[in-house]
Amino acid sequence: MKIFKKITNDHFMQIFLIVVVLAILNMVALFWTDNDMYFIIATGREIIENGVPYVNPFFVMDDLKIIVQQWLAALVTAGLYDHFGYKSLLLICAVFAALNGCLIYKIGKVINEGKNRMMLAIIAGVLLFLMIPFNNIRPTIFTITLLLWQIYCLEKYVRTVAVRWLWFLPLISLLEINLHGSMWIVHFVFLMPYVVPAIKNPLIEFRNQGSRFRFSVKVVLVFALMFAAGLVNPYGVDGIMYLFNSYGQNLTEITEIKPFAVNEYYGIFLFVSSIIFALKLSKKQGVTSSSFYMACGGLLMALPHARNIIYFCIAIVPITYELFGNSHITLPQKAYCHTTRLLILPVCILTISTFFHLGDCADLDIIDSSTTPVQAVQRLNEVVPALQRENTKVFTEFNNGGYFEFYGYKTYLDPRPELFTKKINRRDEVFKEYSELAYTQDHFQGFLEKYRFDYLCTSKETLLDYVLSEEEKYMCVVETETYRLWKENETMNQEVK
Repeated sequence: MKIFKKITNDHFMQIFLIVVVLAILNMVALFWTDNDMYFIIATGREIIENGVPYVNPFFVMDDLKIIVQQWLAALVTAGLYDHFGYKSLLLICAVFAALNGCLIYKIGKVINEGKNRMMLAIIAGVLLFLMIPFNNIRPTIFTITLLLWQIYCLEKYVRTVAVRWLWFLPLISLLEINLHGSMWIVHFVFLMPYVVPAIKNPLIEFRNQGSRFRFSVKVVLVFALMFAAGLVNPYGVDGIMYLFNSYGQNLTEITEIKPFAVNEYYGIFLFVSSIIFALKLSKKQGVTSSSFYMACGGLLMALPHARNIIYFCIAIVPITYELFGNSHITLPQKAYCHTTRLLILPVCILTISTFFHLGDCADLDIIDSSTTPVQAVQRLNEVVPALQRENTKVFTEFNNGGYFEFYGYKTYLDPRPELFTKKINRRDEVFKEYSELAYTQDHFQGFLEKYRFDYLCTSKETLLDYVLSEEEKYMCVVETETYRLWKENETMNQEVK
């Protein structure tokens, strides 16, 4: 066809970007939901109705302190969901994915001075692809954008020495402490590589000597305001200390806190990417000390905890552009024509798929499981009036507590394990108590008497589920392949009386 003979580099880039955008929209549609969104929406509703809580409003007892480190994110999420439904949450995920892609590309333009736009776009697409699984309804979605924004401002500053770029840092700090307070300190971790001077060594050739910062009164003032902004949150110093009080707790049974296995997807990614960077650096290809230190810091963050892989993905943005941004892709005219023809089919498929995904999101298709016990909640909603739900106490496990909170019930546990440690709640080691239920039944009777649950939702093959099945005092009211819902046997209670 004659039209393909007129394809230029710019035309190819436009079609390539369309493919990338459509692919990202499809990935967002696949990954945007997360089990945490249920307690996030429930918390946001509580804030809208009663203000920021200082006592846990969801726990089966009334005297546990709480720090909602993502209070602003919860408020926004609940507001959008209750007024505009699930599609608005999907739209937010898509918008932030687009923002992240733009920021990654703009960081590349700053580092490579706007040259080789095709390679900059390809690198941005690859890096964004790696981040998409974390682009869901969790406060991390805001942290990704804020960290990329900070890196962009810092890269602009070290190249222009214009302090105006640093004035964004206090604003970023203020947003982070209220959107995702536990990650506030990470902004200082990502700032340090720019401040620490380059250390000469025989292995890595640094382009710069000394610190990349020009210290002045204004720069020091920016840093002071950045720190002070952290105090502007509903919990003050406790909000800043949230991560420190959470860290070191015995929460290792939680999957995302465990390290990656080498044979897992992101474990392989960490290993392979580290080898690639090491091989590139071994060729004495110069990089700035800040990009090298940041990549090393990101790797150290990712190794101990699976959930921190996103910070490695963010940390390698500058060094990826420094090592690969100047690589040139030159194709003859015929190659552009053939490649463009090949891209037409993916564009059509991805366009149809995008409309299918977006049209299918009028409501969530929630799978009934021990994580989201749909039938159990439906049964409770049938027998418990809406106004009595906040007084109905349900034993919940770590993964399903948020789903019951979403519907207004009092719960024993939810997917925020740090809230159930004494350092945070100032009262009791609830999570430790919960963990012990998996190993010993010595304290079951005392445990049940202590909380006097109206209902208990237990995963099958757990010790508590087995004990309840052997107790005549409890009867099963809902049973599925993965869980059971129990309540006290009223007939047995009458006989005892």
